[in-house]
Amino acid sequence: MKVEKKTESKSVRRKGRCYKILSAWLKKFRGLIEHVSQKENNFFKYAMNISIKEKSWIAWIAAKVLRTNKVAIVFGHTIHLWNTGRNEFLQNRQWVRHEIAHIEQYKKHGFAGFIFLYLAETIKRGYYKNRFEVEARSRENEPLPENAFS
Repeated sequence: MKVEKKTESKSVRRKGRCYKILSAWLKKFRGLIEHVSQKENNFFKYAMNISIKEKSWIAWIAAKVLRTNKVAIVFGHTIHLWNTGRNEFLQNRQWVRHEIAHIEQYKKHGFAGFIFLYLAETIKRGYYKNRFEVEARSRENEPLPENAFS
């Protein structure tokens, strides 16, 4: 009896290898990320203290990568804007709530932990299916926290 071997394309094998390497790396450094996250959570503990930076070069890079005109991107507790002003951004409550959801994710995972997990999730699932983006989109219609921009 002849048994046929199942052949996989190079891209499928490469994707599988990348996933295994990424998973192993995630497991190895999870303890370190959790340790850093605990220390950084103290920073966010009492108030959000959100700041907004207009015409940010960081947001400009994100706009080029995402191939879009207007961008808001969060790093820590700062919302970086490109091609939109503070007033226009603040008038769009869904957009503001989306970005605040990311700030809360930074609070939960810590700065380094969130960036690492976000990038790993994007590599694994893509931007739109990234669990952090899915969560932020699901929270767009929630009320804004009272102390967000104090």
